[in-house]
Amino acid sequence: MGMKATLCAALLAGGKSRRMGRDKAMLDWEGKPLWEHQMQTLLEVGPDEMMISGREDGPWAGKGHRVVQDRVLASGPIAGLAAVLAATRCQFVLAIAVDMPGLTSVYLEQLVSSCMDGRGVVPQIGGSYEPMAAIYPKASSTIAESLLSDNMLSLQNFVDCCISAGLLVPVAVDASTESLFRNLNTPGDL
Repeated sequence: MGMKATLCAALLAGGKSRRMGRDKAMLDWEGKPLWEHQMQTLLEVGPDEMMISGREDGPWAGKGHRVVQDRVLASGPIAGLAAVLAATRCQFVLAIAVDMPGLTSVYLEQLVSSCMDGRGVVPQIGGSYEPMAAIYPKASSTIAESLLSDNMLSLQNFVDCCISAGLLVPVAVDASTESLFRNLNTPGDL
């Protein structure tokens, strides 16, 4: 990323955790709530700004974090991304899901250093993107808003649109780092 570019780190934690049966953000991870673990990982990257996409009354309430709520409710993670992209003052948003505790600050810093010429990066495993651990330029906000307005909620589609617009570049994930992207969806994943 260029020397002058600014980075917002955003934790996407607005999901309903239906398959888990309880709030994923509050799962115990190495002795602390999962959301706190993820915020610590983001903090280690040294962002200019941090925010949480989730409910105002979430477990982070009153802890001094900037919380951004979805403008369009029940629309999945694209609504959270759209809200964060609209709210940030930074040129880039590093967005990670609350349920991907394998992500490391070292890996995220590598992603940050892969951003060039105003373009963000999205990890790609095989034919699929990992949009919940990616860096989006602020300019992709208009695409997110447009898709949300049209009720086109697929993040894979959002990423495709951003790539077509020259705003995102896919970065291949090698086999040794695929485990970083494992997410926790059901009690069995713990």
